[in-house]
Amino acid sequence: MLQATCFVLDLDDTLYPERDYVRSGFAIVDSLAAERIGLQSFGDACWERFLNGERGRIFDTVLQSRCGRVDTELVGDMVRAYRLHRPVIDLHPDARRLLDRARNLKLPLALVTDGPRESQRAKIDALALEHRFASIVVTAELGVGKSKPHPAAFELVQTVFGSDQRFVYIADNPHKDFLAPNQLGWTSISIQRTSGIYSQATAPTPAHAPQHTVTSLDDVWATAK
Repeated sequence: MLQATCFVLDLDDTLYPERDYVRSGFAIVDSLAAERIGLQSFGDACWERFLNGERGRIFDTVLQSRCGRVDTELVGDMVRAYRLHRPVIDLHPDARRLLDRARNLKLPLALVTDGPRESQRAKIDALALEHRFASIVVTAELGVGKSKPHPAAFELVQTVFGSDQRFVYIADNPHKDFLAPNQLGWTSISIQRTSGIYSQATAPTPAHAPQHTVTSLDDVWATAK
């Protein structure tokens, strides 16, 4: 029988493919670039750079490459459009199965996610997750400096459900996801998807490392016993 009282889940690349969100956002920005400055295939250029491992100031670098200059006002509008758009994303099949099974077993669920508030709330809305989780913590809403690996979000979850309960945290980024849960005595599980952005990442210290690793959320049930 499953011993875990509460499953706590990450969002990006744990419940849905983060690449799909990025591609969806680039499509919105592509339309903005065409409308504002007549630049075609801007989103495709951004996507190509993303696939090549570029992160951060992609809009700036593509504008510099294609136009020879960076329009800071336009970049600001692109960032806002990207963060505010309603993304075209869907749950991983194994994530849907896990959420459905947890609901059927009446197991409490919590969500802890980093990222800009607007972006994360748009994802949560697009995936219809509000009704699935008893607690949703977007770390950006906790204040500056409270994103993972800061323990604030996890301590808040413990407050909601009671610190004497057993918690299982499932996420994908060993750089930041597992340090605080490990320190709090939780069970930590890494979901390693071949398509995940952090699929090749390794923990910077033993304290950051997950206690267990799975390649499908279907395997969480046996691991969490």
